Amino acid sequence: MIRVQTILLAITLMISIPSAASAGNLPDAGSLQVRQIEREFALFTADWIEKINRSYASRPDRVEIFPQGARYIGRYCIVENDSVLWSVKQVSLSPLAYIGLLEYLEWTFESTAWTQEEALRGPFIPVKGRRITEIFRYSQNRWQ
Repeated sequence: MIRVQTILLAITLMISIPSAASAGNLPDAGSLQVRQIEREFALFTADWIEKINRSYASRPDRVEIFPQGARYIGRYCIVENDSVLWSVKQVSLSPLAYIGLLEYLEWTFESTAWTQEEALRGPFIPVKGRRITEIFRYSQNRWQ
């Protein structure tokens, strides 16, 4: 299920890249190289977001439950796929000096209930969100 989401996210991100060529207006080799680096970053970011979502200790398929007074709280974290933004920038005149910026929203969802079972079922509401920006570099023909 998560792998399918990753593939869909990668396709969505790649579609947002403008076409590399149009009739009668072919880009130079440098532009083709930049487009390829951008496509690689789109795939890299989709895989990265999947890894982040799998790495949370509490996630939709593994909700954390803890008591709070007489009630129970269910909690999980997730990156909102619709919030993912990325860009690639050249940082020097060297043809391979690129950085990639990745921004996304990380949300914490909670449910409150009288029993653990009810807290597991939800409904879950977002209680905290934060925007995260990560910077990656293109080195040795791959994103790091």
